[in-house]
Amino acid sequence: MSVRYNMPIVGDPRPETCCCGEKNTIEHALSCKKGGYVSLRHNRVRDYIAGELDRVCYNTQIEPRLLSTNGRDLPEGTITDDHARLDISTRDFWTPMDKAFFDVRVLNSQATSNAVQSIP
Repeated sequence: MSVRYNMPIVGDPRPETCCCGEKNTIEHALSCKKGGYVSLRHNRVRDYIAGELDRVCYNTQIEPRLLSTNGRDLPEGTITDDHARLDISTRDFWTPMDKAFFDVRVLNSQATSNAVQSIP
């Protein structure tokens, strides 16, 4: 609640300075990729979703390796490395025995880069 309404957190355990050297404000902690909070938030959401999928689907996996692209012509920005992974895969989500893949994205909705974005 404190973060949502931009209020100070009582008994805030964060250090005053982030490991990247910047002042460790709430805004900074939600956006800094070096401090670890971005990865921690992503992994918590990913693990929660995977746990819920595992209750209703079959063969749910976290960060499964994807098949090799074998030099296929793919759109720019596609990760073609043989160790490419996605966040979650599971079977029986859409139709029986079909495999579905999910990519979890976590963002800081209060970041200045998101201020001008509209919600579709």
